[in-house]
Amino acid sequence: MEYQVVYAVICNAKKTDFADWALTSMHALRHLKHKYRIFLCVDCKTIEALRSINHQILDIPNVILSIASFNGTERERSRWLKANLRLMVEGDFVYLDSDTLPINDLSELYEHKFEFAAVNIIDSSPETEGWLEKSICDLEWVLSPTEYFNAGVFFIRDTKTTRAFSQLWCEKWLKWRTYDKSGVNADQPSFNSALYESGVSTLSISNRFNLFMKHPNVRTDDPVIFHFPQSFRPMKRSSLLSILAKELKETDEFNLSLFKNAQITGDPWVSSFLVVWVEYLLSGFNNKFMQTFRKIVDQRNRKNYVR
Repeated sequence: MEYQVVYAVICNAKKTDFADWALTSMHALRHLKHKYRIFLCVDCKTIEALRSINHQILDIPNVILSIASFNGTERERSRWLKANLRLMVEGDFVYLDSDTLPINDLSELYEHKFEFAAVNIIDSSPETEGWLEKSICDLEWVLSPTEYFNAGVFFIRDTKTTRAFSQLWCEKWLKWRTYDKSGVNADQPSFNSALYESGVSTLSISNRFNLFMKHPNVRTDDPVIFHFPQSFRPMKRSSLLSILAKELKETDEFNLSLFKNAQITGDPWVSSFLVVWVEYLLSGFNNKFMQTFRKIVDQRNRKNYVR
């Protein structure tokens, strides 16, 4: 069986954080048990930017695919690219967000008969609170009463149903973009609604396959994929992904000893417990400040300030 892993990256030549994180994640894949066929999916503006600076990420993937750039912010372009992935890539694949770090083998994600598999966050996501219910009603969409998946890590087969899902996701995301221009969580409502309405057979998997670092105490036995919320809480001094990416950019070397230590310990952090928590609390303060700033900005212009 061929194991395919897909990344979607949008960036510019001056700010390459997402490309740096994805590159680090790809290097991690190369040090796992199985051999993975890596896809890098980008848009025209991004591939032009990466080529202009000769970014290392262009050397790692087996396949690089590009689509026309969506007319919008970088965040909107990334959402559009992600919704189109199933239409771009042939064959079954695992999708990984740029800010994920696989530390153990992914083959288990393929070992089932379902068309789709991901972590069900219906009991833990703030999205499943009141505002989402109102939005779904306003848009006359339908969600599963028992499943709401995180879109940062998922397995998807190549079938007529899943390709129809992707087309529906694109349509729904465009409607969501018109409905809510804040840019916050802009892909998961349309993603989950399209999944349910298209009739894709779904499997809820353990959070060890998408261990989302909401706070420093997040742990699980035998983690497979760490998911760091790098876009809003990068933890530059403490997270394994941040440190690996920084060293890779500065030295052109992937710190294999640090990576292997995380495989052994299951620890996503590289600093002391105290330092991790201090950085976490400081980043939370910064997020609160930015949220207050965004409330001051007029709603119709707010999307211009969201990455």
